[in-house]
Amino acid sequence: MSNPTPRWRSYYLHTLGGQPATYVSGGQICYANAHGAPARLCSSLRHIRMERRFSEQWRAKQGYAPTDPKLYGYRRVRTP
Repeated sequence: MSNPTPRWRSYYLHTLGGQPATYVSGGQICYANAHGAPARLCSSLRHIRMERRFSEQWRAKQGYAPTDPKLYGYRRVRTP
C-alpha cells in the first residue's frame, strides 16, 4: 500500500516591503515578528484586500500619514 500524496493548499501571506507581515486584529498590518507571533495565512485574496483596507482605515483614524501602497504586498504560499 502506497502513501497517498498530500493535497497542497494555497494560502496568502501579507508582506511589508517584501518581509512577512500579519494583520493585528482591530489595528494595522505590521511585520510578523513585531509582536512575537507567527504570521497568519489568509485563504483568499479577498481577505488580504479586506485586511489591507482595515489597516488603511485604522491608520487614518490614528492620524498617521498614508502609507505608500507599494509597501503592501502578498505572497502565495502552499502547504500540505
